[in-house]
Amino acid sequence: MPMNGKPILISGGGLGGLTTALALGQRGHAVCVLEQAPQFGAIGYGIQLGPNVLSVFDGLGLSQAVTEAAHHPPAILMLDARDGSEIVRISTGDQFRSRFGHPYLVIHRI
Repeated sequence: MPMNGKPILISGGGLGGLTTALALGQRGHAVCVLEQAPQFGAIGYGIQLGPNVLSVFDGLGLSQAVTEAAHHPPAILMLDARDGSEIVRISTGDQFRSRFGHPYLVIHRI
């Protein structure tokens, strides 16, 4: 797509900034992302990606790559902070995917 949109400056090269940059770039805008870190690298955190995020990634052409790189947990667990007992377990299998249209994923943040 030709760059005929407005030039846009984005502050931050995290998940939100880069996703925004990609979406705007695909729509013809010239995008510049400013990031304070000298390079991208693993920072030790995991990111939970719900089905709504995968819908957005579908529109950006990222869904397949993210799905292949991510872990597909069999369930989401909520535990009591005091004693570690299980409060609720939500299966993320086929019924979950059928209901929400996409899987629930976790991926390492880079």
